Amino acid sequence: CREMLQGVARCLRRVVFVDTLLRVSEKTEAGMDRRVIRTREALQRALMTLIAERSYDDISVDDICRVAKVARSTFYTHYTGKDDLKRAGLETVATSFVSHGGSGSGGLAFSLPMFRHAQDHIHHYRAMKDNHGAAVALGTIRQMVTSQLRKELRTSSLPAGEREFATEYLAGAFMAVLAWWLEEGLPSPSEEMDRLYQTMSTGALAGVDRQARNPPSTKSAP
Repeated sequence: CREMLQGVARCLRRVVFVDTLLRVSEKTEAGMDRRVIRTREALQRALMTLIAERSYDDISVDDICRVAKVARSTFYTHYTGKDDLKRAGLETVATSFVSHGGSGSGGLAFSLPMFRHAQDHIHHYRAMKDNHGAAVALGTIRQMVTSQLRKELRTSSLPAGEREFATEYLAGAFMAVLAWWLEEGLPSPSEEMDRLYQTMSTGALAGVDRQARNPPSTKSAP
């Protein structure tokens, strides 16, 4: 009986030991995750600070590391270069849009958060105008908009081929309108831009959907 109790005690000690190791491991992993997040946030803030001060093309990785107080080797642990850093920042914004944002006019949920973000960061868009940063930003935004439209149109009754056409059509229209709006200095508030985009886009989709449901007759006239 004594030997059995001793065996149980040894088993319990092993369980406690393993549980302690797991808890320490979880805390270490969580700490590493927090450090990664803090490092990436510092790099993003540094890039935005520098964009406000000088041309995007004149910003180097060394500049970003200096402002962020991050080693160059650490930078390359997370990003391949400043373009990759810029794209990652925009993708983080897009994730936030999907999680928290919706359109005030109904329909396509991505547009109002996008217009609001552009309005709130007009100085960054202007700072990147006519340089490589603008191409990186607009290219990334185009990819995000297209991806979000594919998700939002997934439940559409349009055939697959027409749905992909509609995705590209609406993404192109949004990018053209966004570029014009920024170029003109935001002549209308973001809510009005969203309303117009929603009205025209959903109207076009409804028209295509009606035509798909009721195709025109092909009978020849007598």
